[in-house]
Amino acid sequence: MVLIHIVTNASQIPAEFLEPSSERQLLAFPDAIYLVDAIQSGETVIKACKPVLESCYITKVIHDCKRDSEALYFQFHIKLHNVVGYPCKYPL
Repeated sequence: MVLIHIVTNASQIPAEFLEPSSERQLLAFPDAIYLVDAIQSGETVIKACKPVLESCYITKVIHDCKRDSEALYFQFHIKLHNVVGYPCKYPL
């Protein structure tokens, strides 16, 4: 069973994310999933996530991230790196 942590406070962000390095390249935690609730948590948590989001050493998986990427850049000056995105598909 994998635990799902909904992050609403900067103190809930794992230490491995706050200081990314080439020695600890992460794709995922084997025992947990961390979801950041940007709406509820607000600007403080988003800014705390900046090292993670801009890190080349941590792979991020984001669904349909074009708008998220634009919002992060223009609202918080965060430029995403090392993102695996997949597009949103709409039936015709």
